[in-house]
Amino acid sequence: MDLNVSGLASGFDWKNMVDQLTNIERAPQRRMRSEQSGIRTKNEAFTRLKTELTSLKTVSDELKKTDFFDTRKVTSSETHISASADSGTSSGDYNFEIYQLASSAKQLGGTDVGASVSSGTAMSSTGFSIPVTAGTITVQGVQYTVSTDDTLAETLTAIQSAVRTAAG
Repeated sequence: MDLNVSGLASGFDWKNMVDQLTNIERAPQRRMRSEQSGIRTKNEAFTRLKTELTSLKTVSDELKKTDFFDTRKVTSSETHISASADSGTSSGDYNFEIYQLASSAKQLGGTDVGASVSSGTAMSSTGFSIPVTAGTITVQGVQYTVSTDDTLAETLTAIQSAVRTAAG
C-alpha cells in the first residue's frame, strides 16, 4: 500500500517535485554514462584498427626483404653452368648431375627416333615433346638470349660463340 502525502493544506504535490529535482540532478550522470559508452565503442574500434595495422605492417615488412623480388639464379664454378628462371617459375630444389661434358655425337641406329628437324626451323616449330621457351643461356658470364623465333642453327651458333668467348 502506497502512502502519499501531498501538501497538507496547500494541495502542493511534493512527491512529483522531488522526483523532478532528483531527475535533474542525475542528468549529468546519465550524460557521462552515455559519453562513456561512446568512448568505449570508439576505443574498441581503435583497438581493432591497431590490430589490423599491425597485421598489415607484418605483411608489408616481407616486401622490404631483398630476396622477395629477386629472380631465381644458380651458378657453378667448375662446370661453368648458370641457370636462371622467370619470376613465375615454381620455387624448389633441383639437382643436376653432370656425368660428362658435351661432345659431338653421331647417330648409330638405323632409324630416326622422331621427325627430322631442319636447322632453319624456328625453335617454336621443332615439334619437340617439351615445348621450347625463350630464356637466357649463360656461359662463364657471357649471356645469349634464346628466342622462340630463332632457328636451331642460330641458337647453336650463338651457344658456340658464347662458349668460345668464355674459353678465351
